[in-house]
Amino acid sequence: MVERNFLPILVISQSQNNAEKLNGILRGAGHAVRSSWASSLEDAEEIIQDQKPDLIFAFLRVEKAPIHEVISSQQKLSPDSAVLAVASKLDEDAMAVVIERGAHALLTLDNERLLLAVIKRELAAVQSRRDLREAQALVGEYQSRFQEFLAESGDSIAYAQDGILIQANPSFAEMFGFTDPDDVEGYTIMDLFAKGDQDALREALVATNKGKEVGTLSVQGMKNGETFDTKLEFDQTELDGEPCIEIAIRGEGDTSELRAEMQAEMDEIGKRDPLTGLFHRHHFVELVNQTIKNKPAGASALMFLKPDHFSQIEEKVGPLASDNVLKLLAAHLRESVEEQDLLARFGGNIFTAVITRKNDAELDAFAEKLQADVAGRVFEAGGQSTSMTVSIGYADYKNEFKNAGQLISLAQLANKEARDKGGNKAVRYAPAEVDKEGKVLDAGWVKRITGALKDNRFQLVFQPIASLEGDVSEMFDILVRMKTEDGEEVMPGDFIPAAERNNLMTGIDRWILQNSMSRLVERHTEGKKAQFFIRISEQSLADSKFVSWLDGVLGKYKPQKGSVVFQIAESTAEKRLNESKAVAETAKKFGQLVALEHFGIGHNSMQMFQHIPMAFVKIDGSFMQVIGSDDEKREKVQAILEKSREMSIESVAERVENANTMAVLWQLGVNYIQGNYVQEPEVVMAEDAKLPA
Repeated sequence: MVERNFLPILVISQSQNNAEKLNGILRGAGHAVRSSWASSLEDAEEIIQDQKPDLIFAFLRVEKAPIHEVISSQQKLSPDSAVLAVASKLDEDAMAVVIERGAHALLTLDNERLLLAVIKRELAAVQSRRDLREAQALVGEYQSRFQEFLAESGDSIAYAQDGILIQANPSFAEMFGFTDPDDVEGYTIMDLFAKGDQDALREALVATNKGKEVGTLSVQGMKNGETFDTKLEFDQTELDGEPCIEIAIRGEGDTSELRAEMQAEMDEIGKRDPLTGLFHRHHFVELVNQTIKNKPAGASALMFLKPDHFSQIEEKVGPLASDNVLKLLAAHLRESVEEQDLLARFGGNIFTAVITRKNDAELDAFAEKLQADVAGRVFEAGGQSTSMTVSIGYADYKNEFKNAGQLISLAQLANKEARDKGGNKAVRYAPAEVDKEGKVLDAGWVKRITGALKDNRFQLVFQPIASLEGDVSEMFDILVRMKTEDGEEVMPGDFIPAAERNNLMTGIDRWILQNSMSRLVERHTEGKKAQFFIRISEQSLADSKFVSWLDGVLGKYKPQKGSVVFQIAESTAEKRLNESKAVAETAKKFGQLVALEHFGIGHNSMQMFQHIPMAFVKIDGSFMQVIGSDDEKREKVQAILEKSREMSIESVAERVENANTMAVLWQLGVNYIQGNYVQEPEVVMAEDAKLPA
């Protein structure tokens, strides 16, 4: 579909003055209008057919263009367009009539605020209809070609997921005694073959699923209770964007060329993001892993690009028109890269690329030029002009990493640095060689942290969580310190960043979890009660084995129900939603709880109430520093509290440092507070394991 950098409208009225007035209103609101005027249905139909205007303003009582005939012509000639009826004054009965006939609204030119609000809504709806039609056409073409191939193929072909058949062509259905290919759907593959061949068939499916080459497998098929000899071929593929296995029984004719062509088309469609046409996230990650394995010649870097303040663009042009901005940005990126480069829409408004140049200087020059070019460009969407800047973070292949995920994380860190500096910058990832005091190399930190884990030189730290409602329960936020070989105490602010950079947080988390639960169970055995809030880092959530490990630890220690609260940062839960839900399910299985901490600073905090079954919400400490003076922040905290009360979720305020803050929080109805005003954290050595009195 051709992108239009203007807003095409048609005005149907007795007087051209109405068209001029509408032009002035729209241009004053920032729309690049291209207007046509008609005073008869015949002229209007010609314009609608030729220009496909986004909006058709049909004034009532136009003798030669009755509103119902205008609507009928629009629906026939340009169904994506919106008809806005215009009257001299608003009348509810007239509004009902024109909307019943198919108009999208009834307006006047006197109320410009309402007029522009409706126009914004209808432009978004027009774009939505066009995008949907375009996507449906693409899907229809794909399905048509796919069904054509299946029907015409001399081969018997079926597709399976997890051992279940999900589609088959007529030849395959007939071979196994089905009257209709649809009847095959839902059958297990094993049901169609003799028992003696099922183990070999199962092994072939598992191997294919792992990407291994499997030769032709000779088996006995089952048809109406009788067996017949046949040979199967297996291949990994995708169907409707989902991975599956193709099972083929080759016929006598040579369909290899048609099959190869069809497979190539399906593979290519499956690799692309439908909005931008760039590679999608999953395929891009596969390609990056290949480049890591093949070690590209020259200087290569992975780039992580994100528009600055994109939410402001969405507010300006609307959510659907903002998709057009992303399409235009994608087109600009495609024009900027070279043939050997890889480019993807990583998700949302994030783009990634692998850029290869002769040397590092050319990589730096490319990143800086790309950043400057985007900043200097005007993007047209929804009939409006907008500009944007981007932050680019990139990490070259000389850095230490093992896979695509780690390399992308390095580029993402550089991108965050660019955004933290105000955006509109390109930043190369530079491994931190020294700590914040400029003393110890990262390599030294790795040695110290791994040594402390090996020698059990970490120690638990307990910060009380106090009730504002008179509850005397003992609640503690579990923190950690590290001891050097000389007995020197190391604060988490010194060693945690190095642990995160070097993927050591999972080991630290596991140490904390095991020792916290051991201490908790010991305390319960002594007849005392306590509730421990224990953090889980993003690296642990990313570890595919973590949840099963956590299940084993909870099964081993069996802490009292409700005594453990696993706390996850809101920003981490946003990025690792499925993994966070898995932790919540495991916690629930053993009667334990979940909290989201640093709450309120995420992209869509209120939505997280629906996604994570939390027992506590811990409101970020940044709110506490200004809650007495910043009305906007206080209102946001109040909204969080109202939602938490509605869902019976208890609230905890973080980093409470003074009595004034505590008083405001009490008035707002916060349940609990923690911070130095309550009590500074107390260290409890692992060996003596004594909690504060």
